[in-house]
Amino acid sequence: MEQYFTHGHHINYYTCVVTSAFYIRRAPGSNTNPDPPASHQSLKSLIYSALHNLIPQHPMLSVTIVYEHPSKPYFSALTKVGLDKIVHILPLERDIDEIVQEVICQDFRQQIQAGGPCWRVVVVRGVVDKISGFWVVFAFHHALSDGLGGFVIHKDLLQSLNNGGLDLGSPISPTVEVQTPKQLTPAMEQIHKLSLGLGYLLKAIRDEYLPFITTPPSNLWICGDPGNSLYFLPPPAGLRTELLTLRIPTEVMRGVLTETKEKRTRVTPLLEAILSLAFLEAFPQCDNIRISIVISVRRWLTKQLEPNGGADNVFGLYVTQISQDFTMAAFDLSKPLPSIYSEAQRARETIDTVLRSYGKNTEGGLLPFVWNLDSHFKRKIGQRRVYSLELSNVGVFKTGAVPSKDKWDIADVRFSQSAYVTGAAVECNIVSLDSGAMALGFTWQEGIMSKEAMKKVLQRVRVLLESVGRRGVVTK
Repeated sequence: MEQYFTHGHHINYYTCVVTSAFYIRRAPGSNTNPDPPASHQSLKSLIYSALHNLIPQHPMLSVTIVYEHPSKPYFSALTKVGLDKIVHILPLERDIDEIVQEVICQDFRQQIQAGGPCWRVVVVRGVVDKISGFWVVFAFHHALSDGLGGFVIHKDLLQSLNNGGLDLGSPISPTVEVQTPKQLTPAMEQIHKLSLGLGYLLKAIRDEYLPFITTPPSNLWICGDPGNSLYFLPPPAGLRTELLTLRIPTEVMRGVLTETKEKRTRVTPLLEAILSLAFLEAFPQCDNIRISIVISVRRWLTKQLEPNGGADNVFGLYVTQISQDFTMAAFDLSKPLPSIYSEAQRARETIDTVLRSYGKNTEGGLLPFVWNLDSHFKRKIGQRRVYSLELSNVGVFKTGAVPSKDKWDIADVRFSQSAYVTGAAVECNIVSLDSGAMALGFTWQEGIMSKEAMKKVLQRVRVLLESVGRRGVVTK
């Protein structure tokens, strides 16, 4: 899987994963929170100090990729990491979505060619819910880790901030010396086999090499307005990703969680159904949606990853994917909620079947059979897209810290990733706070649909979630 994402990055089909967190100082019993460090230098010292503690904990933060082109790429351990080249402190307060969209369009090819690490950090001051703090935007090469691993870094960064104290007076060295590099986290294929049935494997081989036999249905939604392309678009000199974020507040999500429990489903399958209906309503010329669901394999790696700190504390790549189809005929537009619940229950059953089989017949198990990655990627250009959406839900972000006076805390989080040239038309990346609030980050390749069209879809998603939330409050 690491080679798959390495090659996709090398040919400019994919840039990075981004996890963002908003850091504040907690002051219980007070209506105010202390402001973040006032000067650029003091904020830089704070972040540098925390990274000095953090980087030695995670071996994938101190590696580079050698021979990223198709031959035989591999990770090479670094003995030092230069923070001044990969940590950027922005001087002015800016909108977080603007920052993330800029960051998400930047790949790591120059850093790799220079022998540097495959990640970067951007820090910018901001205000969330009238509280001052700063965003840490952490962008990383997908070959290093999945999205859940990105939030492991934020959890450990928070701990490093609190353990490092608040003395910002002295400058911190921009170079992190990695004295004894730790053993790299094991590849998923080494510690968990995703088994395949013969029928599933043969169908996948047919779809790969004879795509004209199994083209997606013509009424599958795979682009925005009629003028947008139905086909995989070759990237320009720089892959451009569009981004919009939908935030659902705590009070709505409490009702949603109550209602999903009452209706015997979960948040992810509920979102599948709601997103399907919202997109099909917005684009009535289509009546099918195909969603690729990212499933974490970490749940089956508790013992295998124990030497690396535990499955929930590893910065590494442990995911697979399944697909699910939705049709407009399954939804009752006059009374949408009952049909949404029915489709969410169906989607949950499919996911549960995969979980019971430990990931059997999922896409991650097919990667060893992709013998030529360059041909695999490039032959897809000009073909119709296969997936409408990719949905990745990393669940609830828990810091594990107890808020206390003069300690740092995380008050908001975001999850996003770049468009994938040969992937789904739209990526939907979801993360929730312990308080219940949820953020959905939507990304897509420039040219697939307009931001105005996406805003209309997200407004419908918001309305449907609020309707579910109200039902949950009444039920409770």
